[in-house]
Amino acid sequence: MRINEIEERRLVISSEIDTLLEGELNDEVRAKITDLENEDKTLASDLKIKQRQAERELRNSENKFATVFKSNPIALTLVSISDGLFTDVNDAFLRNTGYTREEVIGKNALEIGLFPQKEEYIRLSTDLRKNHAVFGLELHCRRKTGEVDIGRFSSKVIFIDEKPQIISTIENITEVKQ
Repeated sequence: MRINEIEERRLVISSEIDTLLEGELNDEVRAKITDLENEDKTLASDLKIKQRQAERELRNSENKFATVFKSNPIALTLVSISDGLFTDVNDAFLRNTGYTREEVIGKNALEIGLFPQKEEYIRLSTDLRKNHAVFGLELHCRRKTGEVDIGRFSSKVIFIDEKPQIISTIENITEVKQ
């Protein structure tokens, strides 16, 4: 008997719902659906605005980094950890070494002969692998002309686009050392 009572009650409730939906409540439901659709459109519009704003802020941040990197008066380099190749250098590096960007990008320091004393280069590489950073390490650096200067290196492992890179500052301290 219990199941029959439940089934009868379900039928009565279902019938009452149908009656309500056919009448005034149906208009209320339609109005609520319209309100929800309008809210959805507003949220989508707000989301697009916020997305555009985030994209603009990202572009501004990237431009700021590029400007700071390129225009820095201290020589800066980015080197890929995976293959040791220069991925970027700034204008100060090019000015100090005499190389062009094309002569450096895609090559490693040994290929361009940057370090005349290989043991210093090995020490730099070892310290970076061990500590992920080097601060104030003095190394001899060869210019394109063959002149050798003394550079004070500070380097750190960073991630750009989820790829490990070494960012280095190279301050020419030759005159200070003489």
